[in-house]
Amino acid sequence: MKFEIIVLEQVYEEVNESVFYYEQRQTGLGISLLDEWENTLNNIQNNPKAFESKHANYKQAQLDRFPYLIIFEVIEFEVIILRFIHAKRHPLKRFRQKIEILFSE
Repeated sequence: MKFEIIVLEQVYEEVNESVFYYEQRQTGLGISLLDEWENTLNNIQNNPKAFESKHANYKQAQLDRFPYLIIFEVIEFEVIILRFIHAKRHPLKRFRQKIEILFSE
């Protein structure tokens, strides 16, 4: 069973910034990042419960080739994508910022 994927607007901004950054470094590299983002979303959609829980009910999926994490939450049959974040960022800030985003909306 596929879960419904809901991506917060801020996440699209984070992805676009990252794609732009890599594309500026090397032509085609940003597109590779975007392809990997989409493949990882497909994996999450097909089996979100297979991913590791990191903090409370929040899970994360790491991209294979790029140092980015997708932070998400599973609520019934929906997967809410909360963050697209560089893996080197401080772990607690990943989740604290997510909570601030949700309560500021």
